[in-house]
Amino acid sequence: MAKKCFLPKREFWCSDFKADCSEKEIARAYSEFYQEVGAGLMTNKMLSGFLTALPQAHANQYADFGFRIIKEKSYDDEVKIPIITQNDG
Repeated sequence: MAKKCFLPKREFWCSDFKADCSEKEIARAYSEFYQEVGAGLMTNKMLSGFLTALPQAHANQYADFGFRIIKEKSYDDEVKIPIITQNDG
């Protein structure tokens, strides 16, 4: 049975858009992002991952597609990097 779920609004810190998904570029982007956010936030349980605009139907193209690293925002307002918002719902 289908069920509607209403989730609270969430905010995520995000890295700059990276166009090259080579292992070296991903490692560098990850390192730079967590230096800006703060290494202590790597260990918290808030959501993190990668964000792309590539539809799941084309998952075989991920290796050649751009990405952003995202980390759910905590209440630390000292971190001054871009924030994206997932609306309610």
